[in-house]
Amino acid sequence: MKKFIYLLIWVSFLFSYQNFRVYTYGIKLNYKEYKNSKVIDRDYSSFSDLLGVGIKYKTVFNKILFDVKVEYASGNSIYEGVTWSGKPLKMKQSDVSILDIEASLGYKYFYFLVGYREWNRGSSGYEGDYNEIYYWPYFGIKSNYKFGFKNFYFSPEIAYIYAINPEIKIELGNYPVLSLGDTDGGYITLPFVMKFSNFNIDFFYRFEYWHISSSKPGLLIVDGEGYVIYEPESITKNQYLGAGFTYKF
Repeated sequence: MKKFIYLLIWVSFLFSYQNFRVYTYGIKLNYKEYKNSKVIDRDYSSFSDLLGVGIKYKTVFNKILFDVKVEYASGNSIYEGVTWSGKPLKMKQSDVSILDIEASLGYKYFYFLVGYREWNRGSSGYEGDYNEIYYWPYFGIKSNYKFGFKNFYFSPEIAYIYAINPEIKIELGNYPVLSLGDTDGGYITLPFVMKFSNFNIDFFYRFEYWHISSSKPGLLIVDGEGYVIYEPESITKNQYLGAGFTYKF
């Protein structure tokens, strides 16, 4: 993963810089798992529970636009579900984190993108609780359009994303890794940008969606006992609120 980050940053140096952006944000997490179309458990947070920071390079070369961003958020979430015995359970999970790396290349309003996503679901002090790590590289397309005015502009962006070989690692027992089913999603970002001579200040809202089909079964071994497990179908609907500063070269 580190090699991938270094490669994206190195590629950005091949182009003439246009701007460099630093921003911060909060995530309102909304994750639900389903069985027979019924919610069996969920994770959620408020905007202040899960906070992140991002950096983004945007460059232009012969009218070809290239950008690369790295985002990392960490904090807490609330889990509501049941124990393995079926007892209702609600608890606070710590060490929750979401990493997202994305690069895109395009012309005018349309881009091809590639990236990597990793979500540590977190864990609590509850006996028998454990962390799950969802991760996958992805590719997709996106489009944006800039509505410009004298001192500010509005530039909505929409993207569709498809995951490549998505997996989940269960940090319990023998640490099995399960292959997830078809996984796709996308996002809509609504930024409001105030323009100054050599820098911009922006405020943005983003809605992010992921659908994960149920996984293939796997074998979990705990204290010498084997259990056949699988990851059920899930839907994620996260919301982002943030602000940033862009220096224009």
